[in-house]
Amino acid sequence: MSNSKKRVALIAGATGLVGAHLLHRLLVDGTAVKAIHRRESDLARVKKIFSYYSDNYEELYEKIEW
Repeated sequence: MSNSKKRVALIAGATGLVGAHLLHRLLVDGTAVKAIHRRESDLARVKKIFSYYSDNYEELYEKIEW
């Protein structure tokens, strides 16, 4: 893949245990992320999981396109 092309990942179940960890990893690697979640999902849980891994978790979280 050429450096001029940006990778984009679509993640279903992004607020689940595996989905949230996957989101974090992809964002750290510089991948653009589009995430799908149910209306009743707790998006704050994603931020909490991110906070375990990095101090700039809110900055990473803001990069998610819900």
